[in-house]
Amino acid sequence: MQQSQALQVELEQRHFKTLSFPLISVTPLASKMPIDSADKVIAISPNAVRFAEKLLLNLPRQKAEKLLATPLLAIGESSALTARSHGWKHVDYSTIANSEALLTHPALNNVAGQRIMLLCGEGGRDTIQTALQAKGASVVRWEVYQRHPKLLTEQQRAILAKSEQPVYWIVSSQVAIDALVDSTDQKLIVTSERLANYAQTLGFSVALTLSSAESKSIAKQLEHLKNKL
Repeated sequence: MQQSQALQVELEQRHFKTLSFPLISVTPLASKMPIDSADKVIAISPNAVRFAEKLLLNLPRQKAEKLLATPLLAIGESSALTARSHGWKHVDYSTIANSEALLTHPALNNVAGQRIMLLCGEGGRDTIQTALQAKGASVVRWEVYQRHPKLLTEQQRAILAKSEQPVYWIVSSQVAIDALVDSTDQKLIVTSERLANYAQTLGFSVALTLSSAESKSIAKQLEHLKNKL
């Protein structure tokens, strides 16, 4: 929810008219930290940081402080800012908010023999894990939340039906696209080629394909591309 609110603010500052209909329900997992320590931690999203913090409260103080002192690499600036505000001491991030960009970060060039822990949601892509294992790293997932599609309500559908202007959905995950699977007439703006391909296989029309899922980046790209909508 915090991420969608941040995007809405960025868009309205650029004079876009917005509706906020969250398409994903996020709930915590009561999982245990899979390893006692790691050489690096990778945060997949702001939600990963937030839900991990709640689980860290159940750990002995010394163990939690040790983890918070571990170098953390985040996907995108939003995840990095969230990590810093939640007590992580050494934080860096990929400027483009996707897995592929993160894997080009210099901190991941030489990871052979290192233990790396992924703070992530249940399931999801294994792109980072597979790539780092191919470089010789030992990678362990700490799944701290789960996501489910949040279907549109009748009230939301009625609001959309009354709109006098075209409505474009900004989606940054497959789960969000799945929430619209019975509304393939909706026009989508997606944040990667991978999502564009997934949406098109389900019958959606993709109006624009952006290069990042960061709120500021999405808003800036749409400001430059709005003449194409």
